[in-house]
Amino acid sequence: MVWVATALAAASLVLVVVNMVLALGNEQARTAANARQQFISQNSQAGSLDNALIRALVGEAVNNNNAEIQALLTRAGVTYAPNPPAAAGAGAAPSPTPPAEPSGTATPPAPSAGKP
Repeated sequence: MVWVATALAAASLVLVVVNMVLALGNEQARTAANARQQFISQNSQAGSLDNALIRALVGEAVNNNNAEIQALLTRAGVTYAPNPPAAAGAGAAPSPTPPAEPSGTATPPAPSAGKP
């Protein structure tokens, strides 16, 4: 009977050690997942800022025919095309306020794959 109790105690001790090892591994995996999530979140925020900056540059390039900005956008791989002017005989009165968006459409370059 003593041998059975000793064997059960030893098995319990082994299970405690295994549990500790698994808990440490789980914590490391959780930390790595949190770091990847933070990286993804930061890249998402930077991507929206990049798009806003590209739209502003395209607006400047199209509205003012700025050759330097056009060259910069071309080197960065951004393609854009000015919107065609509205038809004069369409029957719509011109808007007294300038458009909120730049008068061109931009396609930003594909994001590069980064490592966290």
